[in-house]
Amino acid sequence: FLGTFAGVFIAIFLSLLDVVRRLAAPHDAVTGSLPWGGGRVDEARHVTQPERRDVLVYRFDAPLFFANAESLRNRLRQVADGGTKRPRTIVIDGSGITQIDTTALYTLDRLRGELDALGVRLELAGFPSPVRDRIQAAPSAEPQIKPFRLHRTVDEALAASEARHSQE
Repeated sequence: FLGTFAGVFIAIFLSLLDVVRRLAAPHDAVTGSLPWGGGRVDEARHVTQPERRDVLVYRFDAPLFFANAESLRNRLRQVADGGTKRPRTIVIDGSGITQIDTTALYTLDRLRGELDALGVRLELAGFPSPVRDRIQAAPSAEPQIKPFRLHRTVDEALAASEARHSQE
């Protein structure tokens, strides 16, 4: 109808739009441990063992950037203000976050302040090394951003949270 070149160009353009759409609203999940061990899974899709009600682990499965950072922030604010099941600590499992940009770092910093005002602590865990390096470097590059509490694994973050809560 439009010719080969125009058809290929339109197909590429539509594919790019689809990628941006998928990245703007990626899969996310509140996770829990399997009863027989072996990792963390989406609580909405699997039976998980009961965990401490004051700690919530949230996994985000996409690069974190300007197009989806606000959806992460809104989802975690909604979870933190969850009425009777309000957590004292939210751990973001960053194992699925392969990249992060400056806008997302500012959004995480703003989210941390909002959660602090609700009495909820934000912890970051499981980020791949390049992303963790960028998060750790953010305060020196952007003085408005305070250092984040980073843990290598979710289990490490949960242990630190449990130790902190037992001291309180």
